[in-house]
Order: sequence, then C-alpha cells, then structure tokens
Amino acid sequence: MWQIQFVLVIQVLAAVFFTVGYKTKVMTVVSWYLYLSLTLRNTWLNFILDRYFHYLLFYAMFLPTGGIWSVDAVIRKSKGMEGPRREIVLSTGTVALKCLVFWLYLDAGGGKYMDPLQGWTYNAKPLPALDTYTRHTTFARYMYAALGPKGLRVMTPAVVWVELLAAPVALVGSYFGMAGLVKFAVGMIVQLHVGIALCMNNAALLSLVACSVWCAFLPVGWNAIESTTSTVSSSQGMSFGSILSTILILCMIGGNLWFEANSESCDQAIFYSTIFHCRWNVFVGAEE
Repeated sequence: MWQIQFVLVIQVLAAVFFTVGYKTKVMTVVSWYLYLSLTLRNTWLNFILDRYFHYLLFYAMFLPTGGIWSVDAVIRKSKGMEGPRREIVLSTGTVALKCLVFWLYLDAGGGKYMDPLQGWTYNAKPLPALDTYTRHTTFARYMYAALGPKGLRVMTPAVVWVELLAAPVALVGSYFGMAGLVKFAVGMIVQLHVGIALCMNNAALLSLVACSVWCAFLPVGWNAIESTTSTVSSSQGMSFGSILSTILILCMIGGNLWFEANSESCDQAIFYSTIFHCRWNVFVGAEE
C-alpha cells in the first residue's frame, strides 16, 4: 500500500506542476507514463474519459504547453529568453491533435446524422434525442420547462451541426488568419459541452476536458508569427525534435491500428471509428 501511495503522490505532484506549467515538458512525460501505468493496472476500468485522457497526455508531450500561460513562460521572460513562436502555431503535435479533434467530432456528428432512427433530426419520432437527455439534472429540467418540447426539437439538429462544423470552421479560420471565425467555432463547441455538463449526470468531467482541448485552436501566438521577419526555409528540413515527435506519434497511431486488427476485445467495433483509440460517437440515438 505504501508503494501505491508513494506513486500516487508523485502522479499528483506531476499533475499540479503540469497544470501551472513548471518544468512542463518533463511533467507531461511523467504524467503520461504514470497515467498509462495506472490504466494498465486497471484495464477493466478503462472507459471513454480514460482513453481521451491517455491520448491528450500523450500529445501534450509534443505540444508547446509551456509556451505562454505557464510558470516556465514567466521564468523565461524574466531571464530575457524568447519563447517558442512558430511551434505554438504549427508543429507535429498541434497538427496531430487537431486531426484527432477533427476526426472525433466528425465521428460524433456523423453518427448522429446517419442514425437510422433519426433521433437527432427535427422530425424525430416519437421524441428527438435531446428531449430525452434534458431530464437528468435540475438545470436540465429548468431548461426543459423554459424551452418546451418545440424548442428542444429545434435545438436537437443544431447539436449535430455544431459537432460537424466546429472543427472545419476553426481550421478554415486558422488557415485564412480569421481569428474571429476561430473564436466563434470554439465558443459554439464550448457552449455545447458546458450544456452537456449541466444537463447530464456524470458528464461534467468529460465535457470540461473536451473544452480544454479547443485551446489548441485559439489564435494564440499569431501576432508573434506575423511580426517576426524570419521564415523557415523548406531547405532546412525538419529538426531532430520534429522528426522524433513524428515517429512517436505515427507509432502511437500504428499501434492502435494493430490493436484494432488483432484484439478480440475490439471485434465488435467499427474499424474507422477506433483508428484514434477513442470512440466519441456516443449518444447516437434517443433513450428508450
């Protein structure tokens, strides 16, 4: 027991340091390793939230998490050291994470959109799915009373389109440098997750973690990129860190493909939905 408690103390301390951004890169590695270790000791308790945490902590090792909002950034600034610029906007980790988010919400929205029972459409019979889900909490019951069945019937397909369009709109806004469009997309998806957290039991932690992922889409560091006169030449090639992170990320995805193809525990899963090791298309139909 004392060994378990000792490891847990290390994991909690690493999480605290990771959260405030002190020795961020080291803390991400420690946090991911200990979380993976904890998951492997309790494989039967590995649910959607655990898989999502596992993947986000893995990608955090390759993200510039200590770039701006961190103790590391304050220390670096006090020493007159320049922080990462290009890496905040574009790196192997940011590309991989945004691809993951794009796929997850395409999977989630697509699953609802193609539901054979059409539970997430305006003309759902007998009730739209959102009508059945907004009865679980006190906030949900107040919202149900305020909007009524007709209001929820209108909101139901809106949820699907927010899930389908949030990531594409954010990516388009990022490509064209339209910060307002990116903030709008992030704001819509965050509102959706906050609503889920308030209206459904036991969904708060998953929803709030999902909100944090969208920080990667925010137009942070754009001004630093625009103001700098230096450019990255294609002749320079990729740095050692970029090559290493690319290899590790590809190994992670390749490992999930191998697991999907060989594991008996995944024989009921749809192949393309589990490529990223995290099924997100839950709540596809209405409750009975």
